[in-house]
Amino acid sequence: MSYSISAHHGDLKMKLPTTVTYKSAIKATSECLGDINDKFALPLRVKPEFEGRLREMALRNISDMSNFPQQSTLPIRKAGLLKDAGFPKPLSKTKMERLKENARNMPPFPDPYTLTLRAGIAERKLPTVTANVSLRAIDWFEGQPVCALPTVEMLWGTGAHHTFVTKEMLPPSFKYDVEKNHIHDAYRTENGLRVQLQLIIEFSNSIVQIDSVAMVVSKLDVPNERVGVIFGQSGCIDKIVCRSIPRAALQAKGEDIAEDVWGDIIVEEYVDIFDEIQAV
Repeated sequence: MSYSISAHHGDLKMKLPTTVTYKSAIKATSECLGDINDKFALPLRVKPEFEGRLREMALRNISDMSNFPQQSTLPIRKAGLLKDAGFPKPLSKTKMERLKENARNMPPFPDPYTLTLRAGIAERKLPTVTANVSLRAIDWFEGQPVCALPTVEMLWGTGAHHTFVTKEMLPPSFKYDVEKNHIHDAYRTENGLRVQLQLIIEFSNSIVQIDSVAMVVSKLDVPNERVGVIFGQSGCIDKIVCRSIPRAALQAKGEDIAEDVWGDIIVEEYVDIFDEIQAV
């Protein structure tokens, strides 16, 4: 109480003898306060067992910080369905036209990682999802290069506006096509290049195909210069209805789950390229 009075009513003054009874001190304080009757919160006492637990958490946090360079993300738990799923087939003409329309209507945005995702120590807690990835030109036609990337661990980037692919992970032939082929010119921006993105993603309970648009950017535009795919919001995460269950919750329920796994992401429904809901 004395801390609250001092902080909010520091102008109040009263004199008490060096030795005083509880009742005399409380009475003098009440008279000094007059009509002031603010509310204040009594500090919660931390139980000894909680203090020990908090100490463990603090030590583990220090350990996490020292181990950060070796492990930046954790994969979700999966059943191994992706290895037999193959790669997405080329889009039909109708779906291709819809994707082109989506690409043309994408608003401009700042440098990829002048974004809301924060890089740093906490990144080692971010989950990854695994996908077979196909990249094509937005105006792709039969005979044009296709980039097929198997079992890519994509960062589940809830803070990323869009999905990003670093050009450093592309095979040389496709990277050359991205940089030199004029078929891409209509979809170039100051920051990178929009491409057709098709994914077969393995979640903890099922596999799902997502057809969308991604930005190819330099690793210099990504936190920690991470080479890979960041699975972002627009046309990707914001199309998926899912439940995320972190390892701590699974352990609390008595499940045995490996330390090198983030937990489960269970997909229930998703919105397809025509904005229609699809059940899993």
